[in-house]
Amino acid sequence: MTSLYTYLIIKFLSGHHMLYHVIHMLYHVIISYDNLKKQKTIILINKKFGQIRTL
Repeated sequence: MTSLYTYLIIKFLSGHHMLYHVIHMLYHVIISYDNLKKQKTIILINKKFGQIRTL
């Protein structure tokens, strides 16, 4: 009976470990995507200001 509980706990923990990894990965993807968007926005703003300057 104890081994079954231990097995379930280990299964539960490993499942949560997987979940943690997935969340961690998603977090990184979202962060890098956000940074990419910011960089693109900065590039666009720089281009616009560059155009204004050249005018």
